[in-house]
Amino acid sequence: MSEDKPRKPDEPPDLRKRAEGVLSPRAPAAGSGADGNGGPLVHELRVHQIELQMQNENLRELTLELQAARDRYADLYEFAPVGYLTLDADWWIRRVNRAATRLLGRDAQGLLGRPLSSFVVPESQDEFFLLKRHTVSSTEPVERELGIRRNGTERAWILLHAASYQTSAGAQEYRIALADVTGRVRAQEELSDYRKHLESVVEARTVALTQALREKETLLREIQHRVKNNLQFVSSLLSLEAGSQRSARGRTAFHESQQRVEAMALVHRLLHLSLSSGSVSAAEYVKELANGLMSAYSVGPGRVTLVTDVEDVPLNLDTAIPVGLILNELITNALTHGFAGGARGTLRIVLSREDTGRYYMAVIDDGRGMPEEVTLESPSTVGLTLVTLLAKQLGGSTECRRDGGTTFVVRFGDSATPPTGANGEMEL
Repeated sequence: MSEDKPRKPDEPPDLRKRAEGVLSPRAPAAGSGADGNGGPLVHELRVHQIELQMQNENLRELTLELQAARDRYADLYEFAPVGYLTLDADWWIRRVNRAATRLLGRDAQGLLGRPLSSFVVPESQDEFFLLKRHTVSSTEPVERELGIRRNGTERAWILLHAASYQTSAGAQEYRIALADVTGRVRAQEELSDYRKHLESVVEARTVALTQALREKETLLREIQHRVKNNLQFVSSLLSLEAGSQRSARGRTAFHESQQRVEAMALVHRLLHLSLSSGSVSAAEYVKELANGLMSAYSVGPGRVTLVTDVEDVPLNLDTAIPVGLILNELITNALTHGFAGGARGTLRIVLSREDTGRYYMAVIDDGRGMPEEVTLESPSTVGLTLVTLLAKQLGGSTECRRDGGTTFVVRFGDSATPPTGANGEMEL
């Protein structure tokens, strides 16, 4: 038969019509029979006989179709690429297909009549217990990933789908589908191991780099400390030399040099004390530098009021030292010339970072003002010459305004490139 589904048997009225149709060509000639009275009874018997033959034929065809359907199901079950198991109510194996034998590493005889739990590794027994409990209590399939022993020794991983099923006879069974996921699980384990290895390598490298950084910071702080001490030693020598000078000009020159050295030493002292060895706080640096100069020139707050409007931005070493030397010269100039002879007034220092990323610095006093013949373009003193050169070193520019006092403005960036002569020394 070409039909996929079993054909239903003919209903009695249809069957009788078909039997009558078969009998009609076979009807006997007139007058057959002994007395003609048995004709209807014989006819009825013949129709009934043909009906029985037709029913037997239908049953035979239906039996063949049913057997063919069972064979097709058996083939699908047996040769499916997925492993199938049928378990009884106690979860013992009652039926297996070929894929299941390959997954479990045993032939059918080695699987039938054994509990499925005997193939599960000890580490997955708890998961298997949960699988059984959920499958028994649920009407939906349950899924678990379990470790098994293939061939009794080889460890493998399977993805197991379980569902409960009740046979037509009322017996409880469980249908199990198995898929081999060993490759994926091993790849995940290898990836996890490799990740742990990388983490250990990174951790070890981080420890080593941290240790190296600490050693470098310690060395750098030691260098800064020694540089600071050396500068303080030079400052002390200049102070002694200034005291031995007979002329006021000589004493002033040594004193100004001492203040320049002190400005550089202050940078290294702040770097040594700061948590970050690469920069100093501009606000802290400018405030200490200005107060130190006012103290050095014996200028009290009652005579000159110091105002610092400094943004707390970090200055690296290459920027902080030139900035400190510039401020040293400009503050010294204001204290010694703008407020000479006991003059009173206000000294204001401004330092901020502009939107362009460059710095704006100004030293403003309302003192006597700088003489007209003194200009930054043609400086007549070492101090103003140093201001111009240091501003160029910072890639900046200088400006001087005389408006009821003196205002020096310096704009500069982060880069510091000393202008040097042919002998490699700074040009003055």
